[in-house]
Amino acid sequence: MARAVIISALPYIKPIEILPSDFVIACDMGYKRAKEAGIKPDLVIGDFDSLKFTPDFQNIIKLPVKKDDTDTGYAINYAIDKGYRDIAVYGALGGLIDHTIASVQLAAGASKKNINITFFEDKSVLYAVTNGKLSLNCKNKRFSVFAIDECSGVTIKNAEFCLFDGTLSPFMPLGVSNKQKDNTEIEVQNGTIVVLSYI
Repeated sequence: MARAVIISALPYIKPIEILPSDFVIACDMGYKRAKEAGIKPDLVIGDFDSLKFTPDFQNIIKLPVKKDDTDTGYAINYAIDKGYRDIAVYGALGGLIDHTIASVQLAAGASKKNINITFFEDKSVLYAVTNGKLSLNCKNKRFSVFAIDECSGVTIKNAEFCLFDGTLSPFMPLGVSNKQKDNTEIEVQNGTIVVLSYI
């Protein structure tokens, strides 16, 4: 299935693997990050307040500086509107904490639309899961599970701290700072969680 890849403002040191079928969107400063990585985007989108200039690019969407969403949020919604159900986002975690929180909200919002979305940062990966399951295959790596809304039927298997058919609240970080064992399995039957896995 075709995937949308969104490159945002923050540096991403590791190589970004782009498949021939991927649709690549560069957001504002992400245009510079893409060029640094030798990646040619299919679309450039943003208000370009960070880049400080509007790129001379054929396929571009110029956004107003004063708007209700982040450039990354607009890119995610553009990809969803174009029918992409699998989205990878690079360079939108870390940096300013308000933008990181916005990225967490964007991940959860996409998940609630049945979109498979993953946010990549150099040392971690953020997943969002709504009424579903997730497997983490690393060993002895830290991970955390956070509830976005009141979640029930939460199960965490093969971890240092396990949970069986439990509940998680967005007002209590019960799932913070766990450790993976072989093939850690996480499930939520009702609600949306975000999982931050260190790599």
